[in-house]
Amino acid sequence: MSKSPSRPARSLRKSANPDLGSLTAHQHNEAAGAQKCIIVEPAIERAVIADEQVGPGRLIKISVVGPYSLKLLGKAYAPGNKYGFADIVTDGGFIYTASEDNITGAFDSDKWIKVAPDTITGIPADIGDVIPTGRWHNAIDKAGFLVEDDTHIAHNRQRR
Repeated sequence: MSKSPSRPARSLRKSANPDLGSLTAHQHNEAAGAQKCIIVEPAIERAVIADEQVGPGRLIKISVVGPYSLKLLGKAYAPGNKYGFADIVTDGGFIYTASEDNITGAFDSDKWIKVAPDTITGIPADIGDVIPTGRWHNAIDKAGFLVEDDTHIAHNRQRR
């Protein structure tokens, strides 16, 4: 078993803090107004094809040049189905949410709340951009990669 090389001892009392580094440097950065930027490369879950239903609020790193379109797929209103309050459907180019329970039969716009177009076109993007599907839409018309949502990174450091 080999020994690790010896390191000079540091005084933790004066200027070093294992969590924040040198307190002197830290104080200087705050005084000078310096900002620290952490860049997190998105973690790829899997490849997706154009018009694949991935769900609302998902992130996709596109692999082709835009513009692209957001779409809500697989939610077309069907007269034979029974819909409940807040169910989501598409009809006539728009997304609707149900305003009451037990909706059946022909589409009646009085029972639905119009919330957005079912397709939003012409959104500019470059290769490698990470784009969200949004609140109401579940697909885009470009191929790419589904990205893990890492927007909630734990913050463990505490300033004293």
